[in-house]
Order: sequence, then structure tokens, then C-alpha cells
Amino acid sequence: MFNATQIKILIATFFFATVVLFAYFRLKESPSPHGIAIVGEQRIDFSIVERSFQLEPKWGKGLTRKQAYYNQLNFLIDQKLLAHEVRKMLEKKPDETLRGMQDFIRRKESIKALYRDEVAAKVFISGQEYEDAYGKLKRKVRLRYFSTPDSLAAIRYYAMLQMENFENISLANPVTERKVVSGWMTFGDLVPLFESFVFDLQPGQVWKPQKSDGVWYVVQLADSRVEKFTSAYDFALKKNHLRKIIFERRASKIANTFIKELMEDKDVRLKTGVFNRLYEYFERVVQKRKEQPNAVPPVNLTDDELNRLSSRVEDIKNLTLATHKNGRLTVGEFLKRLSYMPDALRPKVALSTQLKNAIGVIIRNDYLYELAKKRGLDKLPAVQKEIQYQSDRLLAAYWRDNQAKHITVSDRELDSLRNTSVYKKLKKQFTKEPQKAQLEAFLREQKMLGKKIALLNSLRKQYTIRIDSLEFEKKISDLDKTITYDPAPMIVREQFN
Repeated sequence: MFNATQIKILIATFFFATVVLFAYFRLKESPSPHGIAIVGEQRIDFSIVERSFQLEPKWGKGLTRKQAYYNQLNFLIDQKLLAHEVRKMLEKKPDETLRGMQDFIRRKESIKALYRDEVAAKVFISGQEYEDAYGKLKRKVRLRYFSTPDSLAAIRYYAMLQMENFENISLANPVTERKVVSGWMTFGDLVPLFESFVFDLQPGQVWKPQKSDGVWYVVQLADSRVEKFTSAYDFALKKNHLRKIIFERRASKIANTFIKELMEDKDVRLKTGVFNRLYEYFERVVQKRKEQPNAVPPVNLTDDELNRLSSRVEDIKNLTLATHKNGRLTVGEFLKRLSYMPDALRPKVALSTQLKNAIGVIIRNDYLYELAKKRGLDKLPAVQKEIQYQSDRLLAAYWRDNQAKHITVSDRELDSLRNTSVYKKLKKQFTKEPQKAQLEAFLREQKMLGKKIALLNSLRKQYTIRIDSLEFEKKISDLDKTITYDPAPMIVREQFN
């Protein structure tokens, strides 16, 4: 992937993943040409409410859809009010990490706009391609294959499979070669190279040796089965799934070409000595994961791991880790940039090659962001709206975390709680005597809620809040229908690395 002196920029595409009920009430009504609600000078579009309704629901069974949507809108209004408050706090006392996290959001959304222009807009899938893919999706196959780095060995396996049973053929070099019988697979489960021929094979038929990523494969179709039921309705149901598979494959090629052209003259070089010292620190942190055998190890770097790293690399934090056409990246700056990313979006760094890739991604994204800004993509209304929404969420969470640091619970308060009817309800909820930690968490949450309500009541008097109720309710289907279910938890994972 990388040599000792120059980083090969890793190509990556940028694809896009307790019920709390708020009081239902209407605020001052006034039609707005800029959205269904305005808080101060900021608007809230229905698209944001709709997304929030699905991904961070603040409603539950028993409400009408109208009440549920107003709950969600009020949640977003409260979020904006808290964000306003935090911005005022930051004017007096700036927070470097929070500023860095906001900058990451701005960069990410600008780069995603560039991706839409340079990659997504150039992917076209014809009707015939959908139909061909649908036909393959209806067929499941099991494969037998040999893999080897040696082209001559691949030719020998190919010849032997013509005459002997797969089971009777032994590997010539078990260290570097593999003999595999796959499970059932269909369209999308195989690499495109295999899909180009396996769905046309008959059971027992062997395909000529094929090379993929430096390895030779000799493939035999072990078995196949076909789902005979097809219909226009079934095709329509499967079309989104087919589009995702075809789109990602095609987009990956376009993105490869685009990134290669962008980075070919950027002269990105890794400082090998500094990198090796940094990797030693990373290795020790990752090693800690193995000391907890029963725990599921994190996929990406956690905040705790980054904090431990930052405290240990003081001796090398100002050293240059990599250079490129427009400047350099120090160890300290690299770790800061990682800390500004949400956990789920940080690159993997467990292996040496992964750490090199992560360095390449940081530098590559700088050039992508500069290009996006040059084209004015960071100023697009859709991009600005998304940046605003994500920043509001970030700042509201910051307010909560900041307040939580100052909330304490005394033993006297715990004793008082045990003598209330609320305690009886908690016992039923936990199905046994609540532990002290659980009671403390409950009281902290109640105190937090009290602080939040008091602040929001004050902020509602400071900012003009308007809702275009007519426009809002026009967009809600089945207004008076009662919801008969609680929202299902959803996990949406954004990819950006």
C-alpha cells in the first residue's frame, strides 16, 4: 500500500446511519417563506423535522401524528435555543476542541457536496443493467476455488479440475495457497470479476484462471439454485438494493480516477522515523484492548485511547509526520484532527498500514476541502443547512455535557427519594431494589431536566420563535391518526474516511 517515503493516498468514497415526550403546544404562529419554523434568524425546514422524527424520535404510542410531529419540532427548536446559548458561552470562553469539531462538520459536508458533483452525478445505471442484475439476484451459487500467487500453479489447478474431483486435489503450497468451498452467494456478495462469469456457469464447470489483487483464482461452480418467482412488483422492491450495489461499484472507479488526478502532483511524503515512533505508541494503546478478552474491541479509536496517546507523545508532537506540496502535518496536529472526528468516522489504526492510510486521508481531505471551497460548494444553501443542523446537535450536546460536570447528588437526597412514590415506581421499573448508582443517575437526570427547562423558558423570551402551522400541518400525513407503536431504535452509520 505504501512505501517507506511516499504515501499512496488511499481512495475512499464518501457515502451516506427511552422515549421522551415533550409537552404539545403551539408557539406564536406566523407564515414564513423560509421554512416551517424560525428561531431567532435561523430556520427549520420540514425535511429536517422528518429526518429527526425517524432518527431521534421524541414521540411514542398514544399520540396523534400531529402531536408527535409538534413534539419533534419543539425538540429541534429547543436544540437551536441551547445552541444559541452555547455560542454566547464560547464568545467569552472559546473551546478549541469544540471549534475543531465544528470545523470537521464544515469540511465533511463541503467534501460530500464535491463528491456529489464529481462522482455521484456521473453514475448512470440503465434499465437493462437493472434487469440483468435482477436476474443474477434471483440465482444463488456455491463455489469451489483455488487461490495462489503463482500463475503457473493456477494453470495446473485448472487442468487438474478438468479431470479430477475438487476434493481429491491437494495444495502444492499450503502456506501461500488456499482451497475453499464457499457458502451460498448471490449478486453483490462476489467481487465484480467473479460475477462476470459465475452466474453463467453450469454445476461442475470450471472457469479459466482469473487474477484479482495480485492473486490467481481457479473457480468451479459447485451448485446453483434459481428463485423462479419474478414480478414487476418484486423488481421494484429490489431496485434500491440493486442500485446501491451497482452505484457503489461504479462510483468507486470514478472516485479512484478523480482522487488520483487530484493528488498526483501533491508529493505526499511520510517521515519514516517519526512515523515508526508514533506507531509504537499506537501499538501500545491497541494492545490494551487485548487485555480485556471478554469485551468487544472498538473498531475505531476511542476518545480515551486518543487522550492516552496525546499524553504520551509529548516528546514527538511537534515533529513533522508527513510533508506535501502545500505544507506539513505534525504528530500533534494529526492527533488533534482525529480527536475532532466522531468515534464512528475515525479511520482504523490497529495496523501499520492503517495508520499510514489515516495520515493519507487527513492530507487528502485537506485538498478536497480546498477544492470544494474554491468552487463555492461550502456556501450552497443545502450544505449550509446541513452544517447548521449538525452544529446545533453538537452544541446542544456540549451544553448537556458541560452541565453534567457540575451536578452532584448527596446521600440526603438519596434518602429523601427512597421515601417517595417515585421510588416505588423505580422499583417496579428495575424489577428489584435499585442500586445506589441507578438512583444517583436518576436524580442527576432530573436535575439536568430542571436546569434545561428553566434555561429554555428564559431563552424563549429572548428569541423570536415562529411556526408556520398551516404549512407544517399540510406536510403531515394522517394528522389525526393515533400512533399505535413506540419508535424502533435505529442506527445510521455515516461513512467518511
